[in-house]
Amino acid sequence: MKVVEHASERGVRVIPEIDMPGHAFSWQAVPGIVACAGRQPWELFCAQPPCGQLDPTQEETYEVVRAVLEEVARLFPDEALHVGGDEV
Repeated sequence: MKVVEHASERGVRVIPEIDMPGHAFSWQAVPGIVACAGRQPWELFCAQPPCGQLDPTQEETYEVVRAVLEEVARLFPDEALHVGGDEV
């Protein structure tokens, strides 16, 4: 990736953030792994709209998260990864 290479040449680390388990509204592209997606009134279901949290009761959630993290690890050679987690 050009950004990672460019940063590395200048001594800068690029650390990706994959926000989870909350703020996961966009993850509903995979049916069944997001709970409370878009629920209203949002104040009852999440800290910030739009609502959507990864559903830990679904085995597929773990499979998708694993696949995403493996892909991120291939793209970003740094040992660090930020997962957000501010809503936990």
